[in-house]
Amino acid sequence: MAVAPTRTPARRARGLPRLALAAASALLTLCAAEAALRLASRNFVDALLASRRGDAAPDARTVLCVGDSYTFGLYYRPEEAYPGRLEQLLRAGDPAPPGRGARWRVENSGIPAQNLAQVAARLPEQLARLRPAAVVILAGFNDRWNFATPGDAATDEALGVRAWLADLVLAKFARLALANASAEGEGAAPLDGRTRFRHFGVDRIEVAGEDGAAAIAIERGETRLVDDAHHAAVVERLRGVVAQVEAAGAVPVLCSYPSPERHYEPPSRAAADVAAERRVPFVDLRAAFAKELEHHRYEELLIPGDRHPTDRGYWRMALLVAQALVERGTWTAQPEFAAALRAAPANGYALAALPEQLYPVTIAGATAAGSTASPLRFELTGPPAAHWKIVLSTSTAPPQQFGSIELAMAADALFMRSAGDERCEGQFDADGRAQFTLPADYATSARFIALAVLHDLLVGAEDLQVRGIAGPQPLSPP
Repeated sequence: MAVAPTRTPARRARGLPRLALAAASALLTLCAAEAALRLASRNFVDALLASRRGDAAPDARTVLCVGDSYTFGLYYRPEEAYPGRLEQLLRAGDPAPPGRGARWRVENSGIPAQNLAQVAARLPEQLARLRPAAVVILAGFNDRWNFATPGDAATDEALGVRAWLADLVLAKFARLALANASAEGEGAAPLDGRTRFRHFGVDRIEVAGEDGAAAIAIERGETRLVDDAHHAAVVERLRGVVAQVEAAGAVPVLCSYPSPERHYEPPSRAAADVAAERRVPFVDLRAAFAKELEHHRYEELLIPGDRHPTDRGYWRMALLVAQALVERGTWTAQPEFAAALRAAPANGYALAALPEQLYPVTIAGATAAGSTASPLRFELTGPPAAHWKIVLSTSTAPPQQFGSIELAMAADALFMRSAGDERCEGQFDADGRAQFTLPADYATSARFIALAVLHDLLVGAEDLQVRGIAGPQPLSPP
């Protein structure tokens, strides 16, 4: 599964029908789990660690976020992961005076698939370099299968990339490859210029970045830790991580996992137990998300089958961590902002100062000039530089099921035709906007239209990831 270079509309159009449009099964392939992110490698990820540093005053206070893919922000861009949203909250609630850099910075030190031993091994350097006011810790799930215990840095650096695990089915990293390949080929600014995959395949992974490459070791055991054994292992390691953070004079903030599935309960319970034992802040994301899922569809907050948060899920995580920092006294927000933050969960996590979604996916019709007919031109919005696809249909039934997500459009001949039509796809501009004009040969037959926006990374020709869908909406009154 090599990373595909930037795809022209024609190439992408040829790939879509081959994917599951012909079988009506993969406009939304969102099924890679954390267990499928088993990186059998010992060399390549420190380049990820430095990719979140923005403009801030020299004396800005720092919050360090450590953990796995839930911290890294799998599938979403750096500014949409929970550390990025947390930084936006801290800066909005405690703005810098004119002419000065931001008072706060949040460093995202999440690495997909790493365990707590690897978190602990990286902490001394991070604590010494950043001198953080607080360290947010969300980790422990991978300890059930990743039994690596890192050696000294020099040894790890020298080890090189190993073969992928034989049972690795799917591996997906968001925002890392396609956009950067596009930037190299077309001169556009990369979404995350510090981090770039040069090769992503079953034989090896090579990552290039301004900070070079370094190690994450993954060693699979023949068994998996479950239930109390998993809990006990995480408790022991979390105690050591908390002790490191406290010795550096920072406030440790422990978090449970937001995902409600059973395998996330032991590390979540371990975080709660260690927080109570050490009397440090605890953010119960698991309980908060369980409450939210009582009145939200699962796919609104978490990716079905994959269990990682969506952008709306990451927003909720950031708000809850920000609340914990206020309650501990680590961050002093302006009174009105702090009050709004406390009230946010009761108000559907709405906060007037910042939007819930940075890049909402929308489609809006515009009637052709001088015409009273159905809309022929459409205004599209989505993530800057992301690719989009328009699909058309004559009916909304029977709906198509893509994993756990339903698209209410029939997989009829018109759907198949539009799915393979290069005129029905494109790329958003730097402001996240695009226009689509319905081709004349569709005007008499098409009755419904939908917009699918793709994630930044496609892993191989068989793996299409759809970030979001708008529609379907009627092209004419029903």
